[in-house]
Formats: sequence, C-alpha cells, structure tokens
Amino acid sequence: KEFRARQTAQALRRGELNLLQAKNWRRLGAMIYHTLTIGAARRELNRRATQPTTTSTLQPISTTLNK
Repeated sequence: KEFRARQTAQALRRGELNLLQAKNWRRLGAMIYHTLTIGAARRELNRRATQPTTTSTLQPISTTLNK
C-alpha cells in the first residue's frame, strides 16, 4: 500500500498524472479493497456455516442475546 502511494506521488511530481486521475485511482483502489474485504468476510461466513461446529459457536451468541 505504501509502495503504491509512493509510486503515485512520484508520478504526480513528474506530472504524469493529474490530480483528478489520482483521485479516481484512489477511489477505484478503495472500491476494490472494499469488495475484496467484503468478499473475504462473506467467504469466511459461508465456510463457517458449512462446518458442523457452527451450532457450538452460535450457542454462546444466542444465550447472550436472550439475556
């Protein structure tokens, strides 16, 4: 992440990127990062849901909710 930022900063200094492009790239990067993390979380949840240990992990949560 730092390396990419440094690269972008160098490109800006050389004038290869204008500020608008840099903003768009940052937004795009944030979007990609967002979708990747959400995808990973969803996969993790699906993996847990398919495992037989789900009931034992969910029981403590349900008991705390009922209190």
